[in-house]
Amino acid sequence: MNTRLYLCTYNEYSSIFSRHFITGISLCKELGSWLLSELQGILDEKTLATLTRQKEILITSRDLIITLREKLYLPIKEISENTYILIRLAE
Repeated sequence: MNTRLYLCTYNEYSSIFSRHFITGISLCKELGSWLLSELQGILDEKTLATLTRQKEILITSRDLIITLREKLYLPIKEISENTYILIRLAE
């Protein structure tokens, strides 16, 4: 089974008007495709089960993002606190 990984950056926006609600926006860039088996040595069983059940997961742990970057040779330069990885099962 194939997966697609995306590097996303969340930006929060606010309004000066109290009656207007503006939500944040995430900008995502595709990093590439990997087999699910390649992620098995990196992600724990619970996370893999969630990915299989929900078809996608968000990785927000800085340490896990660094581990993914190193083991999958991801082209990630900077990891800010509003950066996350979206892993989605490919159809």
